[in-house]
Amino acid sequence: MDAMYRFHQEKRIKPGLAITQRHIRLCDGHLRAAGVSSRNEFVEKAIECYAGWLDVKQNPEFFRELFGPDIGR
Repeated sequence: MDAMYRFHQEKRIKPGLAITQRHIRLCDGHLRAAGVSSRNEFVEKAIECYAGWLDVKQNPEFFRELFGPDIGR
């Protein structure tokens, strides 16, 4: 099953996150660039992106294993 299909099939919950007006403006200003049509989708993608970055930061060999030894040099 396609990952994007599964992503849209997950049940959303309303955890009551609070963010600043500045972050709302950042979100709204980047919806199109992110290829999404809602703040929810943007925030979900942003969380996945940041979590992925943290995973790579903890394991820098990850990209080298995927793309070869010269990546990031």
